[in-house]
Amino acid sequence: MRSDSPSHTVHTPRTQRRALLASLLVRLFLCWAGVLVICSTAVASELGPRRPLSEDEQLALSVSEADAIIIGYVGQLRDTTFDSWPHKDLTLRPLRWLKGSGGPADLHFGLFEDEALWRDIGPMERDGQPIAGVFFLRRSLDSWMSAHYGAGYKRGRLVRLDRPTDETPETRAIEAMVKRQGLDSLLIRADLVILGHGVPRYDRVLVDSVLAGSAPGDTVVVSSPWLLTIADGPAVFFLRRDSLNQFETVDFRAGSVAVNADTLVRMGIPLGQVLRRTTELRPQRSGDRGGRP
Repeated sequence: MRSDSPSHTVHTPRTQRRALLASLLVRLFLCWAGVLVICSTAVASELGPRRPLSEDEQLALSVSEADAIIIGYVGQLRDTTFDSWPHKDLTLRPLRWLKGSGGPADLHFGLFEDEALWRDIGPMERDGQPIAGVFFLRRSLDSWMSAHYGAGYKRGRLVRLDRPTDETPETRAIEAMVKRQGLDSLLIRADLVILGHGVPRYDRVLVDSVLAGSAPGDTVVVSSPWLLTIADGPAVFFLRRDSLNQFETVDFRAGSVAVNADTLVRMGIPLGQVLRRTTELRPQRSGDRGGRP
């Protein structure tokens, strides 16, 4: 058959167009697949830990995220809204504060119905059962919200107590973790203590000065099994090396403490006291270097 026969001159361009279209579709599919992978990874990071957490780490996470941990009774429940989202308002009568300072006789906190804690409280409330336990709370503007996380202690479920005035293995473990996240413990357990500026979106800490340990440079990359554990702006960072020789904050958010007016905000400790305790607990070693690296 001649090369300029009708079958050649008609079908070859059509075949080429089909091949080109197929190639474009494959490229488009691969491009969208890449976008979906990136998005799914970002969503997974937002919703849960980047690696499995041990039971001790789950407790450390819940304690570090909570501004208050209270043993108490749940009283009245009512429907309300928070930022236009429906949620439950619970009246909590504190009996003992395991973390934070004492407050009013009746404390209100918000709870969304899709939280694991509500799946425990809801049926008991409908059955008229007394509800007593340990509650993890966080500050949200001028109100309190539940700080029970699905990746945290007891998978976000209610730590129920039959007799709230008694000590239990759970309450002793929580109190021990609260103490472990104090200044002295953080200083002792950290491989590197930095005064610097956090850049959470990029998991970076810009080093102003090294209080203990040896920084690898002017910028330290901080990976974390839990998203957004790096304080934004000036802060003291208590970091440890993980199994991959990378840095993580000690006990999640406990190891990232914002500084305002020369005071560690969450702890209420003057920065000068931090420097003194660092000198007392971490005398200068040959591998340590202070100031800017």
